[in-house]
Amino acid sequence: VNPRLDVMLETLIDPQTVLRTWRSTAGDDGDLWCWYFVSGNDLIRLVTNGPEQYELSRLPNIDAALAEIGEILPLEPVPAAVNYQATMDQADVDLVSALAVDWDEVPAQTILEADGLTPVEATEFFDDLTAPKWQGRIDFVGCSSGQVDRYHRLLVLQGQELSWLAWQDDPDRSDLFIQTATGGAFEDHLLAYLSEVSP
Repeated sequence: VNPRLDVMLETLIDPQTVLRTWRSTAGDDGDLWCWYFVSGNDLIRLVTNGPEQYELSRLPNIDAALAEIGEILPLEPVPAAVNYQATMDQADVDLVSALAVDWDEVPAQTILEADGLTPVEATEFFDDLTAPKWQGRIDFVGCSSGQVDRYHRLLVLQGQELSWLAWQDDPDRSDLFIQTATGGAFEDHLLAYLSEVSP
């Protein structure tokens, strides 16, 4: 019997909060997944970056987890003067995503302009969407009695020139908000969503 392992497994089985972080890097064969399971003062990290390659460890506190997430998703903030914003409904999100896969720029730009970007901004976003340095997301999950009862998702994109954030006020139901990642915006979203899903 390993008491330390037992505590870790209990936290994995019945967490109060889970932060699930994913990053996909251009030209890289594997995606990186990292889960942070929080229960009381216990914080367990589970990392995988390949089939059957798992690493389980304990972290001292949530600040250590947030610092690691910043290292996993190292967004390069854009200047405050570069403040591009768009609001897209789900149909537009799905269509632009499909057009990006096909590299079909003109109709995608038309949609992005209708949703709030200027022609230049739409071109920059589409270019970053189709050829990013890396892209990722964080799922913020709050649990109670073994059931998910609070949830948020933050999407991040590091393009060749600009970095972007995207989120929904009501995950999977409301409009998607997209904006360039100005200094501090990523950290502000991290802390706000963490506070919403934490007990």
